[in-house]
Amino acid sequence: MYKLSVEEVLTILKSNGQGISSDEAKLRFKTNGPNKLQEEKKTTFIKRFVRQFLNVMVAILLVSSIVSISMAILKKEYADLFEGFVILFIVIMNALIGVFQENKAEACLNDLKKYNKLTVKVVRNGTSVRVDSEEIVVGDIIEMEAGNIVPADIRLISTNNFACDESSLTGESEAVQKNAYMVCDKLTPLAERSNMAYAGSLITSGRATGVVVATGKKTELGQIANLLNSAKKEITPLQKSINKIGKFITIIVLLVCAVILSVELILGNSVVDALLVAVALAVAAIPESLPAVITIIMALGVQQLAKRKCVVKHLHAVETLGSCEIICTDKTGTLTMNKMKVVETFCLAKDDEILLKCMKYCNNSKVVD
Repeated sequence: MYKLSVEEVLTILKSNGQGISSDEAKLRFKTNGPNKLQEEKKTTFIKRFVRQFLNVMVAILLVSSIVSISMAILKKEYADLFEGFVILFIVIMNALIGVFQENKAEACLNDLKKYNKLTVKVVRNGTSVRVDSEEIVVGDIIEMEAGNIVPADIRLISTNNFACDESSLTGESEAVQKNAYMVCDKLTPLAERSNMAYAGSLITSGRATGVVVATGKKTELGQIANLLNSAKKEITPLQKSINKIGKFITIIVLLVCAVILSVELILGNSVVDALLVAVALAVAAIPESLPAVITIIMALGVQQLAKRKCVVKHLHAVETLGSCEIICTDKTGTLTMNKMKVVETFCLAKDDEILLKCMKYCNNSKVVD
């Protein structure tokens, strides 16, 4: 749409300066869906629980405990059931702790999303109304001002000293001045499309009106989100180390068990007795407390981060964060929230009201008690 004039864009989208009607907005909403980024499908409790066992060492412990219990039942030596059930209990508790942490973190993130919902000024039926950002549709006329976040990809209709921070898309920290009357060439890169405002950009100054040309996953930001969701997920350094140790132990245990089983059979012992000895050796050789200890340590790390208002969804993310050696930031060397807030004021006239009025009239700031 950046290649077309304002009149051509409005004609194609069947919109005008008075905005679309509420009925038309409902129809387009049903066709295109809500204006939000595509989210990952929610994982069920069973899938999360099963995922906790996708670890070589945990799998070995699970198999060993089941075999140990089965052998004890076959031999009717019920006193030997204790060790098998203890290992099984440790493995299940380890999985439950991981699932509990994921559910708790997801609940916190969902609550944050509820508090972080945006409302947008939209012209519908010739009247300016505020609607939830998820409800806007292609063809809506949007009114924007400094401090707002652009809710969708918008072709600007009019601008007044309007500038946006598009660092989330282009990586450029300086705000970009916009001009609604500019018609760009088809080869114009995204960072130079001065007649467009893109979803997720922060409006740093001025005012503007524009028409929505793309929403949700069809926006430039939505396309980036889709690429991130489709990216291959790698396991953490700790998981790699555990899997490596698990494979090594597995190979050694299987080789030793094979030798012991062969020796027992050569000595004339029954198959059940030989298997029982081999399984007992396997259980003894595997550090069954290791997975539980690792999970408990990471859970404690998550709790410490939670006290510092940091939400961690997956336990292994704690260890990954601890493995970071280099953090790349922008040229100012800071990690910021893209927000500025006055925390303290001083007025020579000893009258804060005068200072606050000056601050208010000089820009679009708001005085909040």
